[in-house]
Amino acid sequence: MKIIHISAIITILLLSCSRDYDENLKIVYQHNDGSYNQIYTMDEDGTNVKQLTNTLANNTAPSWSADDEKIVFASNRDGSSKIYIMNSDGSGVYKLSDQLVYSPTWSPDGSKISFYYTDGDFELYIINSDGSGLTNVTNNGVIDSLSSWFPDSYRLAFLQENNIYTMTYTGTELTQITTTGSVSSISVSPYGNKFAYEYINAIWVMNSDGTNPVNLTSSYVSQAQRASWSPSGESIVFASNSFPREISVINSDGTGYRQLTSDSFDDDYPCFQGKPK
Repeated sequence: MKIIHISAIITILLLSCSRDYDENLKIVYQHNDGSYNQIYTMDEDGTNVKQLTNTLANNTAPSWSADDEKIVFASNRDGSSKIYIMNSDGSGVYKLSDQLVYSPTWSPDGSKISFYYTDGDFELYIINSDGSGLTNVTNNGVIDSLSSWFPDSYRLAFLQENNIYTMTYTGTELTQITTTGSVSSISVSPYGNKFAYEYINAIWVMNSDGTNPVNLTSSYVSQAQRASWSPSGESIVFASNSFPREISVINSDGTGYRQLTSDSFDDDYPCFQGKPK
């Protein structure tokens, strides 16, 4: 009985001490080469950097597919910003749609992609991952922009007039979460219970009902933007500083800040690989 009891304790300790960087997670991000933005990946400790695109055009705002096998991104390689998809090693690139887009984001179940673009004002759109079913889900005459999916792939958080709102992917059940304005990006946690968001040059975390906002980054960097959660929810990757921007990681409790890149040009739009653990 004592052996069983000790074994159980050891198992619990090992599980409680596990960390994201033991899982060999990757981060996809955009890097400016001095002329154009290209898509890169790296391990979450900043090593094993690989360039995935190499075009005389901008490739921006990458997002992983549900199975981590593909990456969706925006590119103006044909003259205007469209949705493209490629394999996670940079091969097999194809254009999903001729629709103009900014910041495409894959749903956790892999079935849909959200993005925004302007047709007079900025609106939020959903398209199926096979290129069908393009739908304007806001269509409201105000500015709607960056979005992030809840883990159920049914609801999204998004920015409307620089405040956080939530709704279903069909555009129903609209709920306002913040009223302060000045929110510039949004990321839903892997379990849907928290938001990481950019507010006045810092990354904040709060409960998904808008309560208990906490500033994570101001004591480390003067500017922070575009956060993305690790699959366990323990870490948050974001773009830090300005001119040049760099990719940094911080624990979701505000400890353990570390800068991953150090380049002459901007690194931006980081996105963690992986589903919730």
